[in-house]
Amino acid sequence: MDFFSLSFPKEIIQSKVLSKNNTIVFSAIGVTMYILTLTAYILQKMWLDDEEDAIQSNIVYLRLKDLATSILSIHIIVGALVFVDTWWFSGKSIPLQSLIIGGGSLNTFLQTGLYTVSISFSSHYLFTYTLAALALACFSNAMMLALLFAMFHTGVEKDPTITKGITKKVGSLQF
Repeated sequence: MDFFSLSFPKEIIQSKVLSKNNTIVFSAIGVTMYILTLTAYILQKMWLDDEEDAIQSNIVYLRLKDLATSILSIHIIVGALVFVDTWWFSGKSIPLQSLIIGGGSLNTFLQTGLYTVSISFSSHYLFTYTLAALALACFSNAMMLALLFAMFHTGVEKDPTITKGITKKVGSLQF
């Protein structure tokens, strides 16, 4: 199957925000960011697993480990939902977009909490993993928002039928 026959890449090309080559580059960076964020989530969970083995009865480690497991699980689920959206819906399914945006936002906030707690640990590893995961998640979110804003703004045009003031309408985008 051709990459450009998928729903969302086709939509990006039609919006004229990115060329075909830039769409491939953008998509490759997006997949890379997903994998790097996943790796950081795995590393922080592995560190907490190792620490929990050393301190079995500490409820803080148990809760942090559960939190890291939740973050990792949500990331995988959201990644699968993004794949489904890219393949078939191209952002046109409100329930699917709600799950994607809600899950991604929840993960970013949970990761911020985990990062905040990691500051109090004597080990620099958890701090490094949580900071890297948070930075990667924020950059990935920014990429998504930048693309969506660019697509929105290219669809907004001056209305030539009105002479007074500037009015705008949604042009090429279909909501």
